[in-house]
Amino acid sequence: MIHTSNNNGEQAMDELDAIRKQINQTTNESLESTRCMVDLVVESQDVSTNTMKMFHEQGEQLNPMEHDLDSIHAEMTEAEKNITNLQKCCGLCVLPWKRARRTYRSLSKHSKTYSCEKPSTT
Repeated sequence: MIHTSNNNGEQAMDELDAIRKQINQTTNESLESTRCMVDLVVESQDVSTNTMKMFHEQGEQLNPMEHDLDSIHAEMTEAEKNITNLQKCCGLCVLPWKRARRTYRSLSKHSKTYSCEKPSTT
């Protein structure tokens, strides 16, 4: 009878050891998974930082182009005004058969553009 209870005790210890091994294995798998997730987060952060740098550089390249386009638009508006004035008889009145609608627009309406630069606080 003592031998049977000792056998049950060993069996319980074996089951306990098996459960502990399973717990340790699950813990190790969880830790490895967490490490992989942290590595992916760090990699994603690096990629996003590089992307933001590239966007900033592209914005800096676009700003001079935008300024040039605004200048071209202002010059085109002035040219359209001059053409309208040239169509007038002796520069005073528009000939009836050459009456045309105004095609130029106010530059103030066009100049509402968006920029990636931060507004200065000074």
